[in-house]
Amino acid sequence: MSYKSSFYNFVQNKDDESFLKGLNLKDESTEEELYVTFEHENTKIGKMILDIIKKAFQSKFFIEEEIETEIKFENTLKEINININEYFKDENIEKKNLNVIISVMNDGVLYLTQTGNAEAYLIRKGKLNVISDANTNKTDIFESVATGDLNDGDTLILSTSRLLRFLSNSQLISIFKGDTEEAMNLVEAHASSNSQESMSVVSVTLTKMKSVEDVSKEVRATNKSYKILSFFNKIFDIKKDKISKNVLFVGMIVVLIVLGVSVYAMVSNLSSRDELELSRKALEEISRDLERAHRMHLSGDTNGANNIIVSSKEKLAELINNDQYRDQAYMTMTLLSKTEEEINNIVRLKEPRVIADLSQQRIDIDTKGILYYKDTIFVFDFNSLYKTVLSVVEKPIEIEANEEIDNAITMEDRNIVIFHTVGGKIIEYDNEKMSIADTEDEKWKNAKDLGVFKKNLYILDPSSNQIWKYSRKNDIYSKAFEYLKEEIDLSKSVSMAIDGSIYILSNDGQITELYAGKKKDFNIKDLPSGILNSATKLYTEIDLPDLYVLDSVNNRVIVIQKGNVGSPLYKKQYIFDNIETIKDLFVDGKKLYVIDSSKIYETDLL
Repeated sequence: MSYKSSFYNFVQNKDDESFLKGLNLKDESTEEELYVTFEHENTKIGKMILDIIKKAFQSKFFIEEEIETEIKFENTLKEINININEYFKDENIEKKNLNVIISVMNDGVLYLTQTGNAEAYLIRKGKLNVISDANTNKTDIFESVATGDLNDGDTLILSTSRLLRFLSNSQLISIFKGDTEEAMNLVEAHASSNSQESMSVVSVTLTKMKSVEDVSKEVRATNKSYKILSFFNKIFDIKKDKISKNVLFVGMIVVLIVLGVSVYAMVSNLSSRDELELSRKALEEISRDLERAHRMHLSGDTNGANNIIVSSKEKLAELINNDQYRDQAYMTMTLLSKTEEEINNIVRLKEPRVIADLSQQRIDIDTKGILYYKDTIFVFDFNSLYKTVLSVVEKPIEIEANEEIDNAITMEDRNIVIFHTVGGKIIEYDNEKMSIADTEDEKWKNAKDLGVFKKNLYILDPSSNQIWKYSRKNDIYSKAFEYLKEEIDLSKSVSMAIDGSIYILSNDGQITELYAGKKKDFNIKDLPSGILNSATKLYTEIDLPDLYVLDSVNNRVIVIQKGNVGSPLYKKQYIFDNIETIKDLFVDGKKLYVIDSSKIYETDLL
């Protein structure tokens, strides 16, 4: 059976130092075809490695016509490994930061190898499969050759980074149901709008050879789609910081109107005219909704604008479930997301600054929290405290043998750090020494979270529906006093922050403000619906005007003006892309610090 393949590639380079490339070479005499997607963090090194790969295939693989493709492929990879290893050795280069997939197709049979974080996907009959080898413990750079038959209609996707970070399986399948070039434009748009890192993506679709007449029809259809998508790409490429919000919004509305027209043009030959008309009207309605949301936002009605965004998403979801309009609906959803980010003042941090890597001291570290003590950043895990000086992490200090730490806080009034253990102990760190603290009670109360105000330690105890207050004396803490002066349900509480008032976060996203043991009104103005549902931790200090809410599930920090004058007000949110799950945070002056399992990140408060 004769096949033809359609090759498409896009490169998204967000780092001037990196080298990314998609490569396609073909031997006309044997119909063997080479596909490569390539990424290296250094342009000079990357170009040299890709040149080694190209020369090996040109001088060895495509020359040996009498040898079976699989054997030629393996022999060529051996030569590539040898040449790259020699280059690395001569230039004293480490074998890292190389994300590559090399594949060969011959008469419907695929041969493939991978290194680094690159991944290969196969879409067949509405199903998505990851077909690359995820094993990183390789002796050679390229080994573990995978092979298999390809069928008519199969789509092969090669990417230097994981596409499933920002697209679901069903989305990727849906996008590649139609024209491949159109699909690649959609993937690129999703990658850009979701602030993904640099990447090179190659797609290959395999089809049976068709008649000249059929091919001519396909070319004409593809050219028409390309003209439409080229217009979309120009809109997507507009840099937000170079135009006003009004101009950006007008551009988005124009795109949505064009979408409605293009949907009509592309499917006008379908028999279902009623369905077509409904979809066209739905897109027009979303255009009007976006314009109305924009006006409401400018007039100060952010809640109303957000309600319209939610409603528009629901309308789009119906189109996404319709095969004929799904791609257009996804593109419109991207535009809606941009509008939503503008309305809610969302700051996306693509590459927050790493100021320290704690794995320098413990490779398998899994941090618990971050502290600011004596003008120095400290981090603790289950039993050790780590001090950082600039970007250097000092040797860990053991907190207490046979005890596991679950929480900690700084008491600046006494210049100490207070740790709480899973076993119910309080341990203090003072002048480089650890000591177990006592209370005038027989034992400490149960602690879900700790808070400090001046020389007083507060313990959040949902099991007793109470906040316990301890005063720090010279060498002992007082007995526990009940803080609450009225009955308040704390059974769902998970975190506490203190600045004179006490703020309590519940596991359903509710925030309660207490003052002098009594509940105060804390109705947050302009808060997007459901934004606190996954919140895990509160942070504030007496000299900070804002309350910071950590949502570890979505890797974001939500900023709320506390409302010392007037009602509390939603201000903005910081979303940290491309890092592990955020464990904890603190704010110092004009900087926000967060930690994942092993690193400390810093960003300016904008």
